[in-house]
Amino acid sequence: MKSSRIESLNLAREGIAPNRELYGLYVTLLNKPGVIQNLLKKLTKNRIRLVCINTPSMEFTRPHMTVFLVGDFTKAYVGIDDFIQKLRQDRTIVSIERASEITKGVIIDTKHFPLTIHDMRVIMMGEIVLRPLVTTIRDKMKFLVDVVLWHTGYAIGIELTKLFKDTYGISKPCDYFAVLAARTIELGWGYVEEVKLNQIARTVKFSIQDLWECSFSKPSEKPQSHIYRGILAGMASVVFKTDMIAEEKMCIAKGDNKCLFIVRPK
Repeated sequence: MKSSRIESLNLAREGIAPNRELYGLYVTLLNKPGVIQNLLKKLTKNRIRLVCINTPSMEFTRPHMTVFLVGDFTKAYVGIDDFIQKLRQDRTIVSIERASEITKGVIIDTKHFPLTIHDMRVIMMGEIVLRPLVTTIRDKMKFLVDVVLWHTGYAIGIELTKLFKDTYGISKPCDYFAVLAARTIELGWGYVEEVKLNQIARTVKFSIQDLWECSFSKPSEKPQSHIYRGILAGMASVVFKTDMIAEEKMCIAKGDNKCLFIVRPK
C-alpha cells in the first residue's frame, strides 16, 4: 500500500467566501464521456473560478448524474443568470438548479442525501464527534468498553467479508485484506503501510499509520485498538475458516510510530 506521496483530501461539499460573489449550482448531466470536461471548459471560458465541485461516482447503468459546484463570479465575464442560460443551450445538460445560500457567502450541498458507497449508506462523523464519543464511553464504562468494542469490530469484520465477496467478486484470501487496506485509507480510518499474508501459516501482518481509535487514546500504557483488531479477527476467521485472533504489537497510543497487528490462529 506504500505510495510515493500521500496528501489529505478535503471532503467538504461547500463554498465559503463572505466577501466574494459566490453562486452554487446543481447541474444534471447525461452520463456520457467528456461531459465533466465540457462543463469545466465553460467555467474557464467565462472566467468563473471554481471554488468547489462534487461529482458522484460514475455508474454505467445510470443515464444521468448531478454535479454540485460553487463558482466565484466576482471577476467573471457573465452574471449567474446569463451563465445558466448558456448552460441550457448544451444538449448534454438535462437540468440546472440554483443552490441556496445558507448564510452570507456560505453555500453547502444539501441535495445529495443519503451518502453512499455503492449501495451502502455512509454517515460521516468528524473528529469533533468521534473523540468525545470514544473518550466518554471509555471513561464511563472503564474496562467493559474494550470488550464491547472488540466484539463490535469482530461482527463488522464478518459482515465486511460478505460485502467484499458480493461487491468485488473476491475469492482469494489475499484479496480480502487488500480491499480492507484500501477501504481503510478510503474512509480515513488510517493509512495502511503494509499488508503481508502467509496463507500456509494463516497469518496476516497489518501496519497502519494514524489509526483513528488509537490516536484518540494518547497517551496510554497499552495498545488501544479494539474495533479494528476485532475487524481483522472477524474477517480472518471467515477467510481462513478457523478461529483467529489479532494482536496489536505496536500502537501510536503508546508512543510507537505506527500500529502493528499480527493476525494468527487462536
